[in-house]
Amino acid sequence: YNYAVYFTGVCLGVTTGVWRCPRHHSVNAAATLRQVRGDFPSVGFFFFAGRRFMLGLLVVLLLRAISKEILKTVVSPVLRLLKIPHSNHEAKDAKVVGYNVMTPIRLLNYAVVGWSVVEPCFDLFEWLQI
Repeated sequence: YNYAVYFTGVCLGVTTGVWRCPRHHSVNAAATLRQVRGDFPSVGFFFFAGRRFMLGLLVVLLLRAISKEILKTVVSPVLRLLKIPHSNHEAKDAKVVGYNVMTPIRLLNYAVVGWSVVEPCFDLFEWLQI
């Protein structure tokens, strides 16, 4: 079940990022990018991809960690405000009540992961001109 939540969250994030920033994901942007990176089995391509991969990985992991901590403090009070019974079903010695609070936290956390790949990373690459 968790993998379905992760996948759905990433799909939500990617869709949101592409919808918000079509300038990064258009035919013209792809053509420009292809000119900059070079053909697939070339040194230029691997250098281009390696830089983006390393920097992108740092951005994604950083945003994932930050969003997880924020969501841990925000989701439970929001559920309480909406009067939705919930508990952390994974906590030791926890009394299981209602919904598992970790499910929306995971969903939204992985939505941030998906979004960070298609918007903040592309903005950073554009700003750094890589």
